[in-house]
Amino acid sequence: MKHWSIKLKIIILYTFFFALLILLDFYLLKTAATKILNDQATRQIIVVVDEVSPTLQIEDDAVYVEGLDDDSDSLFSFDHDGVNFFVYQNNQVAFGNAISGFDSTDPIQLNVVHTYAANGLSWLVYDVSLPGGYVLRGLYDMSFITTSFQDIIWIAGAISPIIILLSAIGGYFIIKKSFQPIKRIYQTASQIEEEEDFTKRIPLDESKDEVHELALMVNQMLDKVEQSITREKQFSSNVSHELRTPLAVMQAQAEYMLVRAKTNSSKEEINTIINQISFMENIVTQLLEITRTKQISTSDMELIDVYDLILMTGDALSPQLEKKDIHLDIIKPNFSTKIRSNQTMMIRVFSNLITNAIKYNVENGSIEISFQAKNNDLIIDVKDTGIGISKEKIDKIFDPFYRADESRTQTDSLGLGLSLVREVVRIHGGEITVSSEEHVGTTFRVRLPLEK
Repeated sequence: MKHWSIKLKIIILYTFFFALLILLDFYLLKTAATKILNDQATRQIIVVVDEVSPTLQIEDDAVYVEGLDDDSDSLFSFDHDGVNFFVYQNNQVAFGNAISGFDSTDPIQLNVVHTYAANGLSWLVYDVSLPGGYVLRGLYDMSFITTSFQDIIWIAGAISPIIILLSAIGGYFIIKKSFQPIKRIYQTASQIEEEEDFTKRIPLDESKDEVHELALMVNQMLDKVEQSITREKQFSSNVSHELRTPLAVMQAQAEYMLVRAKTNSSKEEINTIINQISFMENIVTQLLEITRTKQISTSDMELIDVYDLILMTGDALSPQLEKKDIHLDIIKPNFSTKIRSNQTMMIRVFSNLITNAIKYNVENGSIEISFQAKNNDLIIDVKDTGIGISKEKIDKIFDPFYRADESRTQTDSLGLGLSLVREVVRIHGGEITVSSEEHVGTTFRVRLPLEK
C-alpha cells in the first residue's frame, strides 16, 4: 500500500469501512429483530391464552367456549389468533389435534413461556391451569417467522456486494472529480519542470474550496518566480551587453600600449592583460548567447535538414580534424532529418559537440555521427574514441563553468559550451544525454522532434 495512489487508498478504505458498516448493520438487525420478534410472539401467546382460558368449559368429553351473544356454548376449535391449543390432564393430552413435529410429552411449566425446538422447527409454549385439574397449553409456531426473517437476511446478503460495488464505483468518481484540481496542479508543475516555461498557470475553476485557494496561491507564487527570472534574464543581458563596450575599449588600449612598449618585460605584461581581456570578452559573449538563446521564439525557427547542417559543420572543422589526424564519419540516414529550429543555434550545438569530440579525442582517433528516427523524434549520436568522462563527473558536465579536465587553463575552455547546448536543445523541445567510459570514448545523444 506504500506505493499506491492517494485515490486508491481512499477508495479501498472507504469501501472497507462501508462493507464493515453493512456487516455491523446485519449483526444488529439480526440481534435486534430476533429479540423484537420473540418479545412480540411472547406477548401474543400470553394475551391469547389468558384471553381464551377463562371462557373454556370441559363437559361430556368435549371442550366448549362460552357464548358471547347468547346463552349457548360452542365447541372449542383449538386454533385461535395463530395459537394452537391442547388441554392436558395428568400430564397427557386430553383434548386437541396433534401437531407435526411437536412432542406432546414436553413437560408442563405453568405460567412460563418457554421454547421447544425439534427438527429445525420451533414453538413458543405457554401453560395455564384450568378448573378440574386441567391444563391449557398454547403453541405459537415460530418457524414461519424464523424462515421469513432468514430469507430477508439472505436476500440482503446477496444484494450487499452489489451495493458495496456500486458505492465503490460511485466513491471512485466522486474522489476522481475531487482530485481533478490537484491533478491540474501536478500537470502544470510537471510541464513547468520539463519545459522550464514559467509563464504557465494552473487553470482555476469557479469553486472556492481549499484546493482552489491552493491553486490560486501556487499561481501567485509562479507570478513572482516568473518576474524574478525575467529580471535575472534582463539583468544578465544588460550586464553582458554593457560589459562588451568597456572590454573592447580596454582591448584597444592594451593593444595600443603593446605597440608603444619598448621593453620585452613590458610587452609580456601587456600580453597577459590582453589575454585576460580576451578571456573576459569570451565569457561575456557566451553569457550573452545563453541569454539570447532563452529568448528564442517560434518565429525565429525555420525548416532545416540536420544531416546537411552537420555535414557543413564538419567541413568547417576539417582543419582541427586534420591537425589531430581524426577521422569524422557522418553516416547518411535513409529518412528525412528535417526539423524546425533556429539554424544559427543548431549549428552552435553540433559545432560544440564535434569540437569537444576533437579536443578530448586521441591522436588518430575517430568520430562517428549516426541518425535514428523513433516515435516522431530524430536521434543523433555523436560518438568519439576519446579519453572518456569519469562517473563522478558525468552528471556535472552540463553545469555552467564546469570543466571535466581541470588541468586545462581557463583560456582553453570556459565550461559554458555544453550548458549552451543543453539550453538550445531544450528550447527546441528536445533532450541531450551522455554516456561515457574512461579510456574508451564518449557518446552524446541528442533527441529532437521531427517535422511532421
